[in-house]
Amino acid sequence: MGNAVDSVTCNKMKIRLIALILTLVLLIPLAVACGTATPDTPGSKETKAGPSGDGKQTEPETSGTPGEDESGTTWYTPELPEEPPFTGKTFTFFAYTDDTSEYWHDTDFTAEAINGDSINDAVYERNMYVAEKSGADLIIAHGGRGGDFSQLVNTIASGDDEYQAADLNTHQMFQQATQEHLVELNGMGTIQLDAPWWDQNCRSQLSIMGQNYGLYGDIGVMYMRTFGIVMFNKKLVTDHLNDVDLYEVQQNREWTIEYMADLVNSVSVDLDGNGEMTEDDLFGMVYQGDMMPVALICAGVEFTKKNDSDEPVMDFNNDKTLDAIDMLAYLMYNTECARSSSASSPKVSDHHHSFQTNHAVFDVTEIHAVIDARPMETNFGVLCMPLFDEDQEDYLTCINPHVAATMVVPNSIQEPEFVGAMLDLLSAIGKNYLTPAFYDVTLQGRAVRDEESRATLDLIIGSVRYDLGYVASWGVSEMMRGMGDARQTNFASRYESNISALRTNMEKTIEQFALMGG
Repeated sequence: MGNAVDSVTCNKMKIRLIALILTLVLLIPLAVACGTATPDTPGSKETKAGPSGDGKQTEPETSGTPGEDESGTTWYTPELPEEPPFTGKTFTFFAYTDDTSEYWHDTDFTAEAINGDSINDAVYERNMYVAEKSGADLIIAHGGRGGDFSQLVNTIASGDDEYQAADLNTHQMFQQATQEHLVELNGMGTIQLDAPWWDQNCRSQLSIMGQNYGLYGDIGVMYMRTFGIVMFNKKLVTDHLNDVDLYEVQQNREWTIEYMADLVNSVSVDLDGNGEMTEDDLFGMVYQGDMMPVALICAGVEFTKKNDSDEPVMDFNNDKTLDAIDMLAYLMYNTECARSSSASSPKVSDHHHSFQTNHAVFDVTEIHAVIDARPMETNFGVLCMPLFDEDQEDYLTCINPHVAATMVVPNSIQEPEFVGAMLDLLSAIGKNYLTPAFYDVTLQGRAVRDEESRATLDLIIGSVRYDLGYVASWGVSEMMRGMGDARQTNFASRYESNISALRTNMEKTIEQFALMGG
C-alpha cells in the first residue's frame, strides 16, 4: 500500500429542485429492482425495502419511523426541522478510500453521475435526495490512501471544522478516539442512534463504559463487504466430495470446523503431474491471512467479554480456545490440501484467483469475493463460517477491522445539530437506496446463483459479532493472524508471552475512555 495521502478532492453538489425531478426520472430502473424486502441492518429488527416500484418517492407523513408509500414499499425518513432547514450550509464527508487496493476504494459516497451501475446510481440518488431535502451543499472529500488518515487527523487537531464526518477503518477509529479527536456519539444527542438505519449490534458490542465513537449502518456498505464467508465450487464438490449437499449439512447444523476439515483434507490432486503441490494443482481449500482470528470468533471464541461496567475483560486462554485452535490447525495447516495467500511458504499467490480458476474446492474469504466471482464460469455456492460444534447456538460472522469503514464525527465540529441531522439523512436514505442496491441487486440478484446461497447471505447478514479484542487494535488480531500464518499450534506459550502487552493496551484504552467519560 502507498504511504502518500491523496490530495483532498471535492465534488460540490449544488442541488436544486429541477435536479431532483431529473433524478426521480432516472430512479425508475433502480426502484423496480429494489422493491424486494432485504434483511435488516445488522442489529436492527425493522423491515427494509427500497423506494416504490413505480419510481415515485412518496414519504410517510410521520418522520423518524418507517412508513409505506401507496405501493406498500417501506420508506425511511428521519425527523428533521422545517425543510429544507440547512440552506446555505456545507456538509463535508471525508470518505475512506484506498486507491492502491482493488477492493477498498470508496463506493459509498462518491458518484458523479448516473452510469448504470446499481451501487453508483444508488449513491448518486441518495446524495442528491439528501442535498435537496436538507438544502445543504454536500461535499465528498477523499483521503486515507493506504490507511494513512493524516490529512483528516491534522485538520481535526488544528480545530478546523473542515470535515463534519468521516470514515476510518475500525482500528483507526479506536486510536483516534483515545487521542480525543472524535465525538462520543451517545453524548452528542443529535443523532437518532436507536433508529433502524444504525447497526444496534455495533452500538452494544463496541461500546466501552457506555461510550461509542464509531457506527456502522446503512450510511455505507463497505463494512458489509468484509463479513467472513466460505465459498465452494459446485463442480469440484461433485467430482471430489461425492456431491455432498453442503446446504443440507449447514441447515442440519453439521457444518462444523471438524466436518469441513475432513472434506478439505480429502482433496489434493497433482494436476500437472510434476510430483509436488503448487498453485497449479487442486487443493481442498484456499484462504486469506486472517482466517485464524475470524474463524475463532465465528466458532464462538470470545477474545474479550464485558463486565457490569461495560468494560472489556481479556482472558481467552481456556479449553474452548485451545480446542478450536486444534481443530483449525487440522483444517488449515495441511499444506498438501490447504494453502493461504499470506502464510509462510508453501502458499498461493492469490487465493481468489486459485478459487476462480478451479484450483480449490473452498475459499474462506469475505462477501466482496462473491461479487468478484461473477465472471466465474463454474457454478459456486456460499456458506457460513463453520460452527465450533453442533451445540453452538448460531452461525456467526465478523468484520475485517483493518478495512471496514466506520463512521465517526470529528470533535472539531461546531454545529452538532446540523451534523447529526445530515448523518441521519444519509443513513436513512441509504437504507432506502444504497443497502438494497448492494444487497438485493448486486449481491443477491447478480452475484449469487442459487436460492440456498441467498438464504445463507440472509443468515450471515443477521449474525454479525463485533469482538472488541479483535477490532480495537490491542494486538490480538496481529497475534492470532501471525500464529495462523506461521502454522503454529503453541497457543498457550504465545498467549503467555503476549497477554501482558495485550492487557496493557486494552487497559490504556479503558483508562482513556474513563477520563473522556468523566
